Amino acid sequence: MAHVGETIEHPLSGERLTFLETSASTGGAFLKLRIEMAPRGSLPKPHTHPRGSEEFEVVAGRVQIEVAGQRRIAEKGETVVVPRGAGHMWGNPFEDRAAVIVTLSPAFDMETFFETWFGLARDGKVDTRTQMPRFLQLMSIAHAYRDGIGQPGVLGRVTGGLAAVLAPLAQARGYRPSYPEYSTPADG
Repeated sequence: MAHVGETIEHPLSGERLTFLETSASTGGAFLKLRIEMAPRGSLPKPHTHPRGSEEFEVVAGRVQIEVAGQRRIAEKGETVVVPRGAGHMWGNPFEDRAAVIVTLSPAFDMETFFETWFGLARDGKVDTRTQMPRFLQLMSIAHAYRDGIGQPGVLGRVTGGLAAVLAPLAQARGYRPSYPEYSTPADG
């Protein structure tokens, strides 16, 4: 369980994420993060938030963001809202550090998703080129966090269907959607 003020880092994408508000602190209404992206930080794969929206407020530098196929550069002081279910991706392909305040509404359990995703990367359990974990690990995560994050279009529907079928097999093989070593204990 993430705590307000806690910071985690992703060694491959160049992201440094600080939890400003968590599901626990907002009663599940939203999750608020400060994400700092290193210069030339990689752009994540396109994704959606099937049952929620996401807001990016650029607080340092600038970022490139693509929403529903429309790419733009957002400068410091700008806010970009990604509607529920819209495919999008973002990153910092520029020479200077960038920082955004990201608000995901509702929170779902996305802080645990981030702790797990970043933890797997820190432990070398993702492909350094694709930044993706092993297939069954991905299916376990995709199924558990399906309301909070997914893939757009046909690929998203296929992945969702596969994840529903393969999540029990993934669990039987020891793949979990979260791990205690990646999450802060609830008592502190």
